[in-house]
Amino acid sequence: MPPTSQNFQICDSVADALKGCGKGSTVMVGGFGLSGIPENTIEYVREQPDITDLKIISTEAGDDSWGLGRLYEKDKISKQWASYIGRAKVMEKSYLSGKSSLELIPQGTLAEKVRCCAVGIPAFYSVTGLHTLYAEGKLPVRYNSDGSVAEYNKKRETRDFGGKTYMLEESFEMADFAWIKATKADKMGNCVFKGTSYNFNAIMGKAAHTVIVEAEEIVEIGEIKPEEVHLPGLYVNRLFKGKKFEHKIEILKNSDGESPKKDEKLNTEDPRELIAHIAAQEFKTGMNCNLGVGIPTMAAGFAASMGIHVFLQSENGMTGCGPYPEKGKEDSDWINAGKESVTPLPGASTFGSDESFGQIRGGHLDMTVLGALECSQYGDVANFMIPGKMVKGMGGAMDLVSNPAKTKVVVVQTHVDKYGKSKIKKKCDLPMTGAKCVHTIVTDLAVFDVDHEKGLTLRKYNPKSSIDEIQEKTAADFQVAKNCEAWKL
Repeated sequence: MPPTSQNFQICDSVADALKGCGKGSTVMVGGFGLSGIPENTIEYVREQPDITDLKIISTEAGDDSWGLGRLYEKDKISKQWASYIGRAKVMEKSYLSGKSSLELIPQGTLAEKVRCCAVGIPAFYSVTGLHTLYAEGKLPVRYNSDGSVAEYNKKRETRDFGGKTYMLEESFEMADFAWIKATKADKMGNCVFKGTSYNFNAIMGKAAHTVIVEAEEIVEIGEIKPEEVHLPGLYVNRLFKGKKFEHKIEILKNSDGESPKKDEKLNTEDPRELIAHIAAQEFKTGMNCNLGVGIPTMAAGFAASMGIHVFLQSENGMTGCGPYPEKGKEDSDWINAGKESVTPLPGASTFGSDESFGQIRGGHLDMTVLGALECSQYGDVANFMIPGKMVKGMGGAMDLVSNPAKTKVVVVQTHVDKYGKSKIKKKCDLPMTGAKCVHTIVTDLAVFDVDHEKGLTLRKYNPKSSIDEIQEKTAADFQVAKNCEAWKL
C-alpha cells in the first residue's frame, strides 16, 4: 500500500477528528440545505461545552431541526457569513437579538470568495450586487439587543474595466477548520460527493488549515478511480466514518409518476397558474435555463406539457434537473435550489457551487426566470428585501441577473399587490436586486418587453383585460407594440 501524506490521518471517531477545534475557531462548513451537511460533526459539537464562539462560513444554516440551526439553538455561533437565512428561525432569533452577527453575501460571490481563498487569490472584481444595498454597505450585520443596528456590511470599492463597472470583493482568509461530508472516501483521503451534495463541500475542503471529512463509506486505496475524485486527498487532513446519517430532506416533494398531460385543464382563475402558463411560452426547446421556485418552476411544467423541452440548471450544482421523485424513491443527495427533492434526467451533470455560479455569471445560460416584488420600466428588479421586515438573504438572485447581456431575464409576478398597487413602476421603491437586467415581465394581465434605455413595450395581454385597464394599473409609461394582441392559452 502506498504511503499517505504525513499531514493525513484516519481517525477512530469524530472526537479525535475535531481535536484543536475550540472556542473562537473559524470554520468552513459544506452543504446546501440539508444535503451534504457534516451532520455527525455538527451533532458532536452541539454537545461540547468548550466549543463555542464559532465563526462559520456556510451558505445557510439548514433549519431548526437539523444542520447548523442545531448549533444556534445552543448559542455556539457568534458570527456567520451566508447567503440565506432560510428556515432556521433559531438563527434569525439569534441575529435579531444581537447574540450573533450575520454577513449576507450573494451566493455566487460567497462561493468565489471561498474558491479564491483556496487558490491564493486575495481579491477579485464582480458585477454581482452592483447598485444594491449590499454594494452600498447598508445591510445590517449586527443588531443591538434593543433592535437598533450596531454594524453594517462594508461598502464595496468599484473600478471600471472595458467601460463596465465592477466591485472589489476580498476573498476569505483560510479558515482554521473545514467540516466536510463525503459520500465515499478512500484511505488516502480522496473524496466523492454524490449528486447535489457536491455543492460547497469541494471548495470548502480546500480553504482551511485543517480539513476534516466525515464519510459515509471509507474504501481501500485504488477503489476510487482517479477520474472520479472530486476532492483530492492532498487537501484532507483528517478522515472518519460517520456513525449515523439521517439523510433528511428539507422540502420533500413527490410526483405521481405521470408525465404532464397536454389536455390538462388550466385554472385561469388562479393568477399563479395563469402567469406560469403564459411564461411557459417564453421557453424554446433546447434552452439552458435557471428557474426560481414557485411560478418559474410551474412554468417549466407547462412548457413540458406544450412539448417544449428545456435543460434546467439548479444553482446548487446541477444541470438536467428533472421532476420530483415518486414516493419512496426520494434521495437527500438530489435536491434543487429550493431544497426540494428532485431527480436527474439522463445526461444530467453535477458540480460544485463555484462552477454553477461561474456558468451563471459567465452568461452560459440562455434564460433565467424568477419572481419579483417590483420591477421598474427600465428593467430594475427588487425581490429580496422589504424594509422593516426580516431580510432572509439574497441567495443566488443577484448572481442570476448579473449578466443580462448574455442571459435573458424573465420576471413573473402579479400585476398589482394585495392592496391593488402596481408592481411595475417608473422606479423601484424597494431595495434592488439588480439594475437594468430584466428583459421580459409576465403578469396576470400583460407581457411587457423591456428596453433598458427606452422602457416598456406591451407585447400581449389578457383577453379578459384591456389596454386601458393595463394603463390604469401600471405605474409606469409603456408603448404598445404594433402587433400587440390578446394572448392565447
